[in-house]
Amino acid sequence: MLPSPSYHNPKVFILNSQRKFMDKQRIHRVRTAMDFTHLDRKLKAAYPFYGPANSKTLLEKIRSDSLKEPTSGQVVSFVHEYFKGEEPESQELTRIMRDRHFKAFTGILYDPKTQLAYFIDNPEFNERSIVDKGNLIKRLNESYAQVPFEHIKIGPIERKKIAKHPYIIAFAHGEEGAEKTTELVSKNTVKEAFLWVPNVSNLRKPEARIAALNSYCGGGLFVGGDRGDLCGGCAFGLFPTNINKSQKA
Repeated sequence: MLPSPSYHNPKVFILNSQRKFMDKQRIHRVRTAMDFTHLDRKLKAAYPFYGPANSKTLLEKIRSDSLKEPTSGQVVSFVHEYFKGEEPESQELTRIMRDRHFKAFTGILYDPKTQLAYFIDNPEFNERSIVDKGNLIKRLNESYAQVPFEHIKIGPIERKKIAKHPYIIAFAHGEEGAEKTTELVSKNTVKEAFLWVPNVSNLRKPEARIAALNSYCGGGLFVGGDRGDLCGGCAFGLFPTNINKSQKA
């Protein structure tokens, strides 16, 4: 079993985008840092969160604050740390999971020719905020995981099968993330995960999605994603990992 989520005392940072105005401004808006662990690394997510908005808008806002967009595995680890926590930040995260969804900046390309889903971090978007399918096709060599279509079916996955499910393992960036996904499911009323994916049996040409995670009204954990243009999603940015604890970012 993974350790129970814990809340770390937040640290305050001033964003790079604000630094150049410090001499003129009297009010300095800052963000809280929320600590979490992902693949044995300590990461810091910025709070308040961004959104709701479409994926392209969220990405632009994150980068404009000199932060880094999270991958699907990082979103799983972050949500696992704070979902249903007692702190105000945790409670807001829980509301977003139930009423909206968290965007994760991992592209998923479903290719009927190879019968595989390719997972590629840091996708690009077109002017309508739809995942750039052509860009993902050109970057197939960057795919960190490929899942055969035989494991991709719209619908529920029993709790006992989640940790070993190939799609969940790929989405969560490994077996540790899949175990965290299982624990997230256990905190919902319905103890199942649901794949939020295209109907791959009917695909005739490649389809692209951006990863997303939500817990629809607490009724189960939805894992998968949309085209990117769905405007109801939220996101968080990551502080640079090499930042000094006493340093203003």
